[in-house]
Amino acid sequence: WGEGEVKFYIDGDKDFPTICGTGTEDYFGGSWNFDIGGRYLFLIDEAHNLVERSREMYSAPLMVEEVDAPANTEMLDEHSPLRSVSRRVKREIFDTLYPYIKEELRENKDGVLVGATHISEVPMRLYRSFEELTVTTEEALREALRGKDTELIGFLKQYSRTLKKFYGAMQRFDDTYKLIIFLEDGVMKLKILSLHTGRQIRKMLGRGHGALLFSATLSPINYCRASLGGENQDPILEVESPFATEQLSVAIMDRISTRYS
Repeated sequence: WGEGEVKFYIDGDKDFPTICGTGTEDYFGGSWNFDIGGRYLFLIDEAHNLVERSREMYSAPLMVEEVDAPANTEMLDEHSPLRSVSRRVKREIFDTLYPYIKEELRENKDGVLVGATHISEVPMRLYRSFEELTVTTEEALREALRGKDTELIGFLKQYSRTLKKFYGAMQRFDDTYKLIIFLEDGVMKLKILSLHTGRQIRKMLGRGHGALLFSATLSPINYCRASLGGENQDPILEVESPFATEQLSVAIMDRISTRYS
């Protein structure tokens, strides 16, 4: 649940509410957890922010150039299997995905080949490659921990986090995801993008007994309900805005990017 301002206008209050709190954690006691006998209730204010934050949480970027970072560091033993595995996996990623983007490449004003495309499934070959790289990285990290090499441990932990986030997104990949491929001057960047977060949000909220999501900007309401994990049978309460309609300002812009990057 998120923090949000709570105001209660009682018995004809106009300018100032009888009850005004800094958030649900104050009025509803959320700082002590909404848990009664294991029956959790989620209260989420500013719920419109949850979609974008969930999209970023379940999406994952990857710089292909950094996949073979273990092969290029002096911290790792020269005979470490991680050197050869990371170098090979980097090559496999590029060789597997380049054909998808090849026809999209164009020269920019500086004469550099650039392009972008997206595909609806991750090639099976890459699952095997990332599994092997993940396992090899964990083995190298365990060896570094035994040797108490703090610098190498820090390097491998950061590398492992990046790798696991991307591999985790690969394992969740379904019809609500796209694999975005960028290429610029021979450098490939990837992003597994979560397009529709409703399924993931509903799964998380399902750990509780119920959930109440509220915001002043959940519009259009049916789209927002679906994006936040709601289904048709889930109730909606809409109330009129307290603001005068003549104060509404509509701005028309001619350059608005709708691409997630």
